[in-house]
Amino acid sequence: MEPDLFQKNLEAYIAYQKAQLDNLSGFRSSDYERIDFSCAEISDSFYDDCVNTLIKSGISKSDPVLYYFKITGNTDGKVIQDKITMMKRSPGRSSRALPKVNSGNYTPGNDTLYAGKKEYNFFSRFKQHLGLSSQSVYALHLDAWAMELNIDVELHYMRCRSYINQPSLLEQAEHVLHFSLKPLLGRPGH
Repeated sequence: MEPDLFQKNLEAYIAYQKAQLDNLSGFRSSDYERIDFSCAEISDSFYDDCVNTLIKSGISKSDPVLYYFKITGNTDGKVIQDKITMMKRSPGRSSRALPKVNSGNYTPGNDTLYAGKKEYNFFSRFKQHLGLSSQSVYALHLDAWAMELNIDVELHYMRCRSYINQPSLLEQAEHVLHFSLKPLLGRPGH
């Protein structure tokens, strides 16, 4: 690419990003709802109970959702990162698509496990994180490791109806979560 063409493309990209950030600055969030659970509870019936809770809180399949998982109790984030790293590196490793380990985000006391967004059908994404559906989708797959570590977590979620049909803004909002919460696992926006 020629330097002048690159400069024009760079300026257009910066203008686009500024417009996206201006739109994002108009976002007014609602309060996060929360579901607390022990990973030892993970089962199909537990998932069904959680979906009922989500529906009662106003979440529908068509709603965009911002969410994050927090560790509660005494489990150190480094133990979790080491466990996921070991599972990803071990010969004959798990066939599960586990999330990226953000080793640079580890600090003692960091209790944010993962942050994400879902444009629609958050129920399906939550099921993937529990590990109760496809092993080939990148997700937490809590049933594969967190049950063994006896981890307690909180799922914090917020309906973002103002972002329906605006996936780039929802992605920017997810970046806000990653920037501020510094999750131990997972990559921002994709």
